[in-house]
Amino acid sequence: MLIAVVTASKMTPSSTAFLAPLTPFRHYVLGDESMEREATPDETVRVAGLLREAIDAGAFGFSTTTLPQHIGYQGRPLACRLASSDELKAYANVLRDAGRGAIEVALTQRAGRMSEDEQGLLEFLLDESMRPVTWLAMASRPDRPEASFENAKLASTTPWGCARNSFSLGNSRSS
Repeated sequence: MLIAVVTASKMTPSSTAFLAPLTPFRHYVLGDESMEREATPDETVRVAGLLREAIDAGAFGFSTTTLPQHIGYQGRPLACRLASSDELKAYANVLRDAGRGAIEVALTQRAGRMSEDEQGLLEFLLDESMRPVTWLAMASRPDRPEASFENAKLASTTPWGCARNSFSLGNSRSS
């Protein structure tokens, strides 16, 4: 179990951090059904409990993905891709309640462009966790090199305000 590895090892004095990947937690609780459906409320509580154990053991936060190309065993979706908004809220609330941690999400489906739905997910995770959220897959576009800068500017001026104070550190927000 992932938590045993974190608990058994000692933190090293380096600038490394462990993000607990959401997929193994969902798979541990839901089994093979984790790649087919969202979790029930009881299962969500169990996954959130495991996530809290990981945070208490030293995990820096958790990671997830929304990208359809992120597939697992036998070409099935990674379990984290099927997490419902209720689940994501519960998992984000673990970080909020702990008062520490960050969320990393593989997010953008189109190179150099963030959709309104993707921006909405960032807003949701930021609001529910009250913690930094970083996103991946903002690939550059050789035909539009300014696209990444446009997305960054958009993110820094959104109503939920991807904190202008921390924006220079990358694409995260801290509260």
